Amino acid sequence: MDATPWVLAAAVGAGAIGAARVATALTRRHRRRKALDIPASVDDPTRGRPRPWIIMNPSKHEDPQAFKDRINRKAKELGIDHVHWRETTREDPGTGQAVRALEEGASVVIAAGGDGTVRAVAAGMAGSGVRMGIIPVGTGNVLAGNLSVPDDPEEALAVALDRNHRAVDLAWVRVEDIAQESTQPAEGGLR
Repeated sequence: MDATPWVLAAAVGAGAIGAARVATALTRRHRRRKALDIPASVDDPTRGRPRPWIIMNPSKHEDPQAFKDRINRKAKELGIDHVHWRETTREDPGTGQAVRALEEGASVVIAAGGDGTVRAVAAGMAGSGVRMGIIPVGTGNVLAGNLSVPDDPEEALAVALDRNHRAVDLAWVRVEDIAQESTQPAEGGLR
């Protein structure tokens, strides 16, 4: 029995699978770029109303409901009818909430907390192409400070919903058998 037809069929099949993977990757890349180029905005009628989700760390607020009320009032002033809220927990500091927000159609996901909340939300959004905002209400707020995000929660919300935005790289570091944990972000540069 001649194996040539089977080898040829396997090669064609592998080529088709490879082409499908490339097409899928290019489509995802195009969607991510489009999301970054044309963000949802209050003043952009071609994209509809923004669908903001705020992932809040309740431990950072003396009165979480008062904070929500304040932000909801500001959102209304900015033309946002409804803000979706999710709170972080010890078991899930924001990653799962960010994934659910994306699954439910968020056009912007805003982390309202400190650096830990920001990192967890960013991890859940990695590669999605959906914009992320920060309302810095933590202790350090290193990334928010580096990005010049206002300290005032209402001003930070306005920035998160504004047309102006910038892309920020996200890096992953995996270390096995780490001797000491760090809660501070690492900085570095490439030349």
